[in-house]
Amino acid sequence: MAKKKHRSKPGDKRSTKRDLDTRDAGENRTDMGAERRAVATQTSALVDLLERFEPLWRAYQAGSLPKTTSVSRMRVLSLLADQGPMTMTELKLAMGVSAQNITGLVDRLEASNEVERQPDPADRRKIIVKLFKPLKDTVRAYRDDHRRQVGQVFDTLSFKEQKQLSRALSKLVNILEDRANAQ
Repeated sequence: MAKKKHRSKPGDKRSTKRDLDTRDAGENRTDMGAERRAVATQTSALVDLLERFEPLWRAYQAGSLPKTTSVSRMRVLSLLADQGPMTMTELKLAMGVSAQNITGLVDRLEASNEVERQPDPADRRKIIVKLFKPLKDTVRAYRDDHRRQVGQVFDTLSFKEQKQLSRALSKLVNILEDRANAQ
């Protein structure tokens, strides 16, 4: 006669280690499913929040600039003031925009006598964009004032909140840069 196998039930004193491990594994799968749903919900909320934040942030930034200057225009001028002459490709990559977009920006800046284009002496196929020298100090002053005004938003956060935001944004920037470089 075959020995009848005992199947333990929760709370049964005869529960075996294997029975407990099996139950724990089932609970872990349930917990992992709940955790995945919670992460998906949180991710969705973050995407929604960023979609609301982005236009508000752009409007706030634009409001801190002279009326004749866009945020993109100031970014190009600041890059040139800080880094010196750059090729169109370098500007495009630094700005994270298309070649068509950077060409349009540089066209407008050149038309308003803020930048000039010159062939690269080392490689005639490349075009170098330079900031007109008299504008360098003006651009830096505008940029510094702009940063002070925009920085006032961050001053409303505690030091701890600023560090947490900085850490999270740094991580996201690194991830996005890695993905952009992988393409």
